[in-house]
Amino acid sequence: MSSIGQLRSRGGVTTGVGPRGRFTPRRFWLVSVIVMLSMAAIPSARADEYGTGAGDYVGVRPDNHTHTWCWVNAWPEVEFWGAVHGIHNLDDQSAFTQVHAPTCESITDVRFTYFSDSGQQILGDNICLGRNSANECESSRTRLNGSKITFDYDARKTACHEVGHSAGLRHHVRDTQPRSCMTSGAQDADWYWNYYYQHHVDHLNNCGCVG
Repeated sequence: MSSIGQLRSRGGVTTGVGPRGRFTPRRFWLVSVIVMLSMAAIPSARADEYGTGAGDYVGVRPDNHTHTWCWVNAWPEVEFWGAVHGIHNLDDQSAFTQVHAPTCESITDVRFTYFSDSGQQILGDNICLGRNSANECESSRTRLNGSKITFDYDARKTACHEVGHSAGLRHHVRDTQPRSCMTSGAQDADWYWNYYYQHHVDHLNNCGCVG
């Protein structure tokens, strides 16, 4: 069994974790290679600042480059595969290593939590749940809002975005920087929105993390 376990569906709701083979068809890996090659040509800029204040939860410096993750509850299939894309893309594009945790612990880096609330005008969010003495985030909650996600590319882009926050990335402006999942809000189906561009990759790789 692969590191992301076994997929079970009940009434359209996905429980557990899906087989890696289904998530990583040859087309996905081809697109990933194209993304990395094309974005390598974009000059990197100065790294963004990390979140530091007591109320500043977005883009907090992570405690290390090993990103453990778990499922808090059951997820519908579209959002489920979006979340899987988000955590594995972090591993594919940067020095971070994703490690699936069979159960959620107090120091699990990404606690994937599904919710559906049409009253909230967000596709997802990420919040640091606990910091160490160095003000680094040791655990975060990453949510996707099913009531606002219609297409699979929305799920992939949102998960890439929120996982990026868990690894220390902040927002950037669409009009002034290349297309990237760290742009806020829903975007079109262009595959660029599902990945980080080189500026973000540099920031991820040089976070000052131990390990």
